[in-house]
Amino acid sequence: MKKAKYLVIPIVFLSILFVVSQSLSGNLPRITIIPKEINLGFMKKGEAKLYKVIIGNSGDGDLFISNINAPNEESGIPLNKKAIKPGKKVEITFFYKTTASGKFKDHVLIKSNDPEEPSVKIFLVGESE
Repeated sequence: MKKAKYLVIPIVFLSILFVVSQSLSGNLPRITIIPKEINLGFMKKGEAKLYKVIIGNSGDGDLFISNINAPNEESGIPLNKKAIKPGKKVEITFFYKTTASGKFKDHVLIKSNDPEEPSVKIFLVGESE
């Protein structure tokens, strides 16, 4: 029983050391978003328009998207549980549907495990009649 106690401390220490060494070695994800602003132009009231966003990983570690909040996506965006590997990109298609007349400004919020930029906003602008 005493031996088990003495094994727990080194295991916890080694786990912490591994996490710290990963951070220091630069194995961190870096999210990139293209574009960061989308002009949807002129739309009729009630019209829906598709737009695409490219999410990339310019870091050295795996990038995981934890949440995407987008207007008009009532059930949320289905997330792929796989990582975006370093140097890779994925394309996501969204839609925006106008509900009122006039100029609009809205946004999509993407959350990830990037330690420097854990959430990114993509701005949506346009006008509807």
